[in-house]
Formats: sequence, C-alpha cells, structure tokens
Amino acid sequence: MFSNFVIIAEYKFPNKYSISSLIASLEVDPFFNDVPVKIYRRSISKKDLEELFMKYSKIIVLFSIMSYQIKDFEKKIKNLREFGNNVILIAGGPHPTARPEEVLNLGINYVIMGEGENTLITLLKNLILNNSIDKIYGLSFIKNKILIKNKPKLGINLNKYPICSNRYKLWNPIEISRGCPFACSFCATSSIFGKNYRFRDVDNIIKGLRKAIKCGYDKVWFLSSNALAYKSKKIKTPNPDELQKLLNSISKLQGIVEIFFGTFPSEIRPDYVNENVISTIREYISNDYFVIGGQHGSNTMLKKLNRGHNKEDILLCIDILTNYDIKIHLDLIFGLPNESIEEEEENIEFMKEICSKGVKIHSHYFMPLPDTRLENSSPRPLSAEMQKIIGNLARKGLLYGQWLKQIEISNFLSFQADLD
Repeated sequence: MFSNFVIIAEYKFPNKYSISSLIASLEVDPFFNDVPVKIYRRSISKKDLEELFMKYSKIIVLFSIMSYQIKDFEKKIKNLREFGNNVILIAGGPHPTARPEEVLNLGINYVIMGEGENTLITLLKNLILNNSIDKIYGLSFIKNKILIKNKPKLGINLNKYPICSNRYKLWNPIEISRGCPFACSFCATSSIFGKNYRFRDVDNIIKGLRKAIKCGYDKVWFLSSNALAYKSKKIKTPNPDELQKLLNSISKLQGIVEIFFGTFPSEIRPDYVNENVISTIREYISNDYFVIGGQHGSNTMLKKLNRGHNKEDILLCIDILTNYDIKIHLDLIFGLPNESIEEEEENIEFMKEICSKGVKIHSHYFMPLPDTRLENSSPRPLSAEMQKIIGNLARKGLLYGQWLKQIEISNFLSFQADLD
C-alpha cells in the first residue's frame, strides 16, 4: 500500500536500546504492517541509500543521538542530505531533546523530544499519508524559517508496547521502568522521562518473553534507572513481593536459562538495598555482582549532587550484599565540578576503604550533559594524588571503566557549551 516509502534505522551500540524500543512500538499499529522497515546493524552508507532508491522513492531515516555523538552525526547528516528532500531525517534521544534547534540546523527534518513512541507513530503515519504534522506533541521542526517546538507529553504507558521487536529480531534488556524521582544534578533522566517512576507489568513482560523464546531468546537482562524500585509504592521502599513475582514468573518460563538483575543497564541505588529485598531476589538471579550507583564518598559532595543518600548508605549496602555473597561494582564519578580539596581527599579515603572490602570501582569522569543542572559546569582536574590511586587500583584489578575516554568527551562538551 505504501511501497514508495521505506523506514530505515541503525541498530548498533550505543543507541541500540532506544532504536529497538521505537521499532517495537511500530508493531502495535497495523498501519505499519504495510510499510517496509529495514534495520542496519552497522552505519548507513550512501551506497545503502542508492540501492534503496532503486526500489523506493522516499526514505525515512531514524536516529537516536547522544550528546557526545553529535560531531560524528554532523558528518553523517551532511552525507545523507546530498540525496535531497526524498530523504527524511528524524532524530530523537538525549541531545535532540535538549537541543532541538541545534540538531535541526544540522539538517535533520524533525526532532522528537522526550519519550518517542507515541510521537514517532503519529509523525510517520502523517508523513506517509501526507497529513499535517504541525500539532504533534513532542515534535520540533522548522517551518517557514520559524522554529516550532510542540511540548512533549510525559507518562507513556510501557504496557502499551512490547518488550522488544520480534519481527526484526531486536532483543535487548527489558525496560521495566521509566522516570526517576531523584533528579541528580549530573543526570538528564528525570528531565527526559519525568520524576515519577512508571513500571511495566509482569503480564506484559511474560507475554513478550514467550514470543521471544520461540525465536531463540534465552537470557534476560533489564533496563532501569534503579532496578530495586520496581513496583515500589514509596520512595526508598522496595516492593519485595512484586520483585519476587517478576523474577519468579520469568524463571518459570521454559527456555529461559539465565536472569541478570542489578547489573548494567539495571543498576541499583544503595539506599534501596536491605536484608529483606536481597534475601527475596537472591535465588532467582544468575549474576554474582550488582552495580551500585554510589558516585562519591563525601557526604557534602553527595548533597551537592542531589543524590538523596549518604556515604553511610553505601557502606551499609556493601555490608548487606557481602553477607549474601554478592560482589559489588560501585559507580564513582571523578572530576566533579565544585569538588573541594577536602571532598576529593574524603573520596580517596573512601575508595581505599571500599576496595579493602573487595569492592570494584566502576569509574566515570564528569560530563556536562545538556538539560542537567551541571550542563554549564566544567570538570575539576584530577589531583596528582587522585591520579595515583586510580592507577594503583586499576593495576590491582580493583578499578575499571571509560573515565579516560570520558575526559575527551567532557572536554568536547565543555567546548560546545562555551560556544553556546
């Protein structure tokens, strides 16, 4: 019916989770049964478009863009724009949400701000049917040289959409929650997805898994800003019964051989860890470690970051998990702005203390992400003492991560902020 249109997308790290969710959302609307979709597990090239134009007259390209990718995408967009108006470029993700005008000026036709499923479905249908797109929620575009920014709607019901795209075999960690009430000053999750947790129901998850198992899916991971918050009714109060229902229901499915919970990308806040919840879930999970979001070892710095927990919460969490033979990988962020000499020294002593308990540090370097309270802040250079302990711990296998690469990204983002 709509054979002159084709929708294409790149399904590759680090944007594969968002692309998977968006492609899966198209499967709930019968309209898209008649619209061809092509997924590339690599970068889309000019040659790809040349081949597609032998069969289709209009190509719609979907992108998800993080802030540190914008320079690379600028080159890609320029190449695709050589095909003229027969290529329609649509971008979403953290950077387009925070900087729609910047992304549009690069040559993108339409920017989807915030949660993308509803907006994308409506936009694609209207484009294909040649209907007006002027009043679509969450859409930004330039019309008659005027920037249009239609406010996004928050609060998508995750149960309206499948856990993955079986049609295109895009299987990723199951998104069990969206939103975050804590709004940490370095993180954009709350501004993009809202400050209220929303959860995917167990029935929706099991329905999707039954279909995925038939296609060979046998290991389950989760996607959540705080996995132990699943179905919680109060802040900092886990719901062991619902967590048990989730994990037990999945474990009973024939074909599922492993369940990974509390590892990337479903890290855990330290102030959600208690004896009751850990004893409840321990028997169901295959991983022998949790990734815990600690971020810093100074209480004054944690307060500046609006973390909502203190150093003592982290240490208690470590003790509880250790008692259950669960190893700990603790997220720490180096180079935080406004960190005093005393706070860095506290952090160094904290690092020594936790590593003596067998904790591994998952290291990060501060990046001034758009749409966060620290977006206009510059990272604090690491002291010689901090660099020394990072090196020593890394050599002992007690510290790992992409902090060196993130220094480059941080410098790039700081430079971009200065240009703005």
